[in-house]
Amino acid sequence: MFSCETVVEDINLPYEERLVIESFISPQDTLLEVKVSKTSPVVGTFPSNQFYGGFGSEAKPIIEGVIVEISDGQKKATFQLQTIINSQGVDINPATGESMVQSRRGYFLKAKDFPIVAGKTYTLTAKAPNLPDVAATCTVPNKQLVNGKDITIIVGSAIDSVLDYSINYNGNKVDYYSSVRKYNVTFNDFINEENYYSIAYYTRKFLEYKNDKSGFVTQTITGQQSYSDFISDYKQDGKTLNFRQAIIPLGSYSTDPNNPNPPNVQVLSNKLSIYVAVTDKAYYQYNKGLVNSQGINNNDPFSEAVLTYSNVKGGLGVFAGYNMTKIEFDLLK
Repeated sequence: MFSCETVVEDINLPYEERLVIESFISPQDTLLEVKVSKTSPVVGTFPSNQFYGGFGSEAKPIIEGVIVEISDGQKKATFQLQTIINSQGVDINPATGESMVQSRRGYFLKAKDFPIVAGKTYTLTAKAPNLPDVAATCTVPNKQLVNGKDITIIVGSAIDSVLDYSINYNGNKVDYYSSVRKYNVTFNDFINEENYYSIAYYTRKFLEYKNDKSGFVTQTITGQQSYSDFISDYKQDGKTLNFRQAIIPLGSYSTDPNNPNPPNVQVLSNKLSIYVAVTDKAYYQYNKGLVNSQGINNNDPFSEAVLTYSNVKGGLGVFAGYNMTKIEFDLLK
């Protein structure tokens, strides 16, 4: 596009560097985590190597030397900066393209050293050199949904096939399909109170993929499916609520007789964990805002910035609580 334009280089928007924290706590936690970064100015450049978003990296680098503490009003504990390893997962090194063990660096605290109790109120503080101190408070919900009583899960009776795409190969049409299983989750809302809920689906897959150097290799990959959902009982108090249907992929195949199974996608076994949680309002507002902003800004370079919920005093971010129920399935049965 061509047009008359005036290049403006002297842009001076008010900006104050502040801490950004993100932490979610629940009674079911075994490890507490606080992500700590800092704000970036609206005007400027963003390092290209920070766009990679795998398990082994962060969209923004972790700030070291921060004192992060949590308190329940009677006792407190300090988070330690360390690197944790996910021995059951692999990641791809963005620099070399080779596989590597998943790891993440951050501020962690073992839950056995500071148990999270339903119904309690907690305060999180963070102090960093040359930056304003920040603090946030949350109360962990004291109610929990019970599987079989409050939660109903309807599992698709058969494995369905979904057409992903088709190509013309040597004059023949070749279709590529995904094998999927569908899940519908409903639950009964707690009556006469304001409630917020979330759901997430995690799979544990054993994949067989082709490596040009060493033949076929089996790896374990743990990842979250893109089937999270966040809802409230606004204007539907006490009713049966429905999460968005989840379509969980199991594997892929094609109608090409010479290549019926595309490489890198054949699932040998598949474990599914469904996490249904009663959350506080901050958890709902923050995550719902992220979902909305991703939907608006996805692949649109001209989109406007979307305000994200924050309950952090002196900085930005979120500190929120939830009470979780875990249900497990074997997807291949």
